[in-house]
Amino acid sequence: MKLSGCFPSITLPFANEATSTSHEFTMMRSCLRYSRRSLLPAAIITLCIAMIGSHLGATVLIKKERIKERVKRAAIDLTDPDSDKRFKATETLRIWAAYATDAIPVISTALTTDENDNVRANAAAILEEMGSAAKNATCSLTKALSDSSQSVRSAAAFALGNIGSAPVEARHALLSLLREQEPRTQVAAAFALRLLFPEMKFNFDEQARLSEALLLDSLSKNEGSETVRLACALGSLDRQRALSAVPELAQLAGSPNRSLAANARYALKELGRHLAEFVPEILLEASEGLLGDRILAIDAIGWLQIDSTEILSFLVENLGAADGEVRIACCRALGRMQSQASSALPALNEFIRGTNEAEERRVAAYAILDISPKTIGDLVEYLKNIDPDLAMDLRVAQIESQL
Repeated sequence: MKLSGCFPSITLPFANEATSTSHEFTMMRSCLRYSRRSLLPAAIITLCIAMIGSHLGATVLIKKERIKERVKRAAIDLTDPDSDKRFKATETLRIWAAYATDAIPVISTALTTDENDNVRANAAAILEEMGSAAKNATCSLTKALSDSSQSVRSAAAFALGNIGSAPVEARHALLSLLREQEPRTQVAAAFALRLLFPEMKFNFDEQARLSEALLLDSLSKNEGSETVRLACALGSLDRQRALSAVPELAQLAGSPNRSLAANARYALKELGRHLAEFVPEILLEASEGLLGDRILAIDAIGWLQIDSTEILSFLVENLGAADGEVRIACCRALGRMQSQASSALPALNEFIRGTNEAEERRVAAYAILDISPKTIGDLVEYLKNIDPDLAMDLRVAQIESQL
């Protein structure tokens, strides 16, 4: 399909290309840059963006159907005689676990009968990813707690904890795992026991210490899913110890190693679910001490994503801080809190209109986009004359966020 008369030699690729969406975004940005050079009317630009956005929406729908088809094929491959093919099938199902609930029976069968340890462990991990949607698989997972492979036993324990329900006989099996020498199995068992049988009076201090050490070790080894598991376990087992791990994780969240940084951020978000009672201590760290420590603490607040009016009030108040680094850090933190920070939108809009610093304006604008993409239109209109490049970037980013 050609956009005849608008831009030279621009063709929209069809949706059957795996990389079509990224190509279209690149093309869109090129169009916007070309429009500023050629001074094309704003109406034409708006029309072209709308056409591209519509095409991208159709592309996403097609890709969802392809994901479902891929999941069906993987479920079939999970019964294939070829061990490598079965393992690749579990990798696919783990990535698309949200689409694989219809395959729970075949996944459960693989968990308890497959001869390959890695296939069985991955089957448990798929069910873990599904959470409560996999409650019909808890009997198979309980059986897997007695598996000959340590990795399968620990994966099954984490899965049961994440699902949130288990047969009564799982309690005895988990207590047996708690006495194993392998640290990851101990932590997994303690995590599951804490969530499944909260009435138990048990001291999990040793397992909490192990979970903290294993969490930092998994980050150093760049183990993404294991990092999230262990952060979840640490937050459940010992909140005070989880709080003490926040500064180091916040430091890693700013690493130039993108994968390491992403894993640390996921860990902080998971810990944030358990740290609401420590909001006063967290805000004290962000208010006092050296500037670098304060910035680190404010960054951590954003990654923790704790739903707290006290945190929001602190961040909004510090949009007026004397130091520009603090103001920018508060904008970033509000953006990371996403919809939780919706009450801060008026303050961020006012901040943008009051600052003369381009970087502050950009960070605050993207914070608004992260909090509420649908409300960015008025801001884009305001920025057209003040910062046209930022206005264009926001418009493209808005389309991306809605797909």
